[in-house]
Amino acid sequence: MGPEHEGYVFGIGNPLLDFLATVDEQLCQRYDLKLDDAILADERHMPLYDELVENFNVDYAAGGATLNTIRMIQWLVETPYTCSYVGCIGNDKAGEILQRECDNSKLCTKFQIAKTNSGTGKCAVLLQNHHRSMVTHLGACKELTLDYVERKDVWEYVERAHVYYVAGFAINACFDALLRIGAHSQANGKLFCFNLSAPFLQMFYTKEVDALLPYADILFANRAEFDAYVMAHNLPENEIENNLRYLANIPRISNVSRKRIVVITQASDPVLLAVEGNPIIREIPVPRLPTKDIVDTNGAGDAFASGFIAEYMHSASIDKAVKEALKSAVYIIKRSGFTLGSKNKY
Repeated sequence: MGPEHEGYVFGIGNPLLDFLATVDEQLCQRYDLKLDDAILADERHMPLYDELVENFNVDYAAGGATLNTIRMIQWLVETPYTCSYVGCIGNDKAGEILQRECDNSKLCTKFQIAKTNSGTGKCAVLLQNHHRSMVTHLGACKELTLDYVERKDVWEYVERAHVYYVAGFAINACFDALLRIGAHSQANGKLFCFNLSAPFLQMFYTKEVDALLPYADILFANRAEFDAYVMAHNLPENEIENNLRYLANIPRISNVSRKRIVVITQASDPVLLAVEGNPIIREIPVPRLPTKDIVDTNGAGDAFASGFIAEYMHSASIDKAVKEALKSAVYIIKRSGFTLGSKNKY
């Protein structure tokens, strides 16, 4: 069965509804928001989402790191419902819009509905003179349960998949479910892809990251996340190549024939590649992008993972996968927010 059967790729994470709006300086000042910053919402930020809808033109998009990547993989492979996704949302209008956005993307979703009054997770993406400020309210995301993931009608999507993608942010959604899926993937010779996602996860969720890495067949990180991992594990900070080999050769839970691939992005500097059992560290040059073409670099890492996985699951070629990953990242960098337009502009 080829890579385009229904449910071939499975993602699990924190589903967010992105509210994209061009705003004025007064709004940012009133909510004490800084340009080019990303924060978690507290009580004083909660009226922001309704205010955006009432006073500004808002575009909605399905968001959250894992969902971004899964949505773009689906966009790249084109065959409807190649990708499936699990997360928790609220019983509210935002959840309805998020479901609709996923349906429009031809994604198969199995959303748990939160039993509490927690609303669907939201991310306000405020645009102002080529700058952006992001305010995220996780809401129902944190209420995903292992019982739900193991439910027959949900777990069948896990079993159907051959490729899994998890962004590190999902650790604080339902960590036990990630372990269960990682174990299933390794036991069945499937492809488990994991993204370190953020420096703070390496520092504050070290044990959880360490528990997942033995299952990882492809590991993504940017340089800041890689450096944070190195620091959290007291590895020599100036021995970059040895540290890459360390990550590539973290022992597996059980013997597998597939060799782990570690992919580290460094913005416009070369992509670093390490492969389990291979002492050679490769550097792949990154084509220069004119400054005038750079609209928004947030989400470039999610897009990079999309391109890599979409190509690798088809060709099993690391070089082709990196080339596609860079193409996907450039596409998103040239757009405002993680939005996907017509394929003829890709």
